[in-house]
Amino acid sequence: MMLGAILNPGSYLLFLFAMQQAPMAHISPLREIGTVFATFLGILLLKEQNGLKRILCSVVIFCGILLIGIWG
Repeated sequence: MMLGAILNPGSYLLFLFAMQQAPMAHISPLREIGTVFATFLGILLLKEQNGLKRILCSVVIFCGILLIGIWG
């Protein structure tokens, strides 16, 4: 938890820097990739409930990120 508390502000600063370099429509969906990783880690490491439902929702998020990246 301490590592997360230290690294989280740094990730937000990187996001703010990226917003200056690229269009907002390309950068903001990339922040949601953390939701996809958190879902898989929660299911694998923490054995959370509703794994299939969470994975399906994460796949939808990931597909949206890909579509924005491809068609931007």
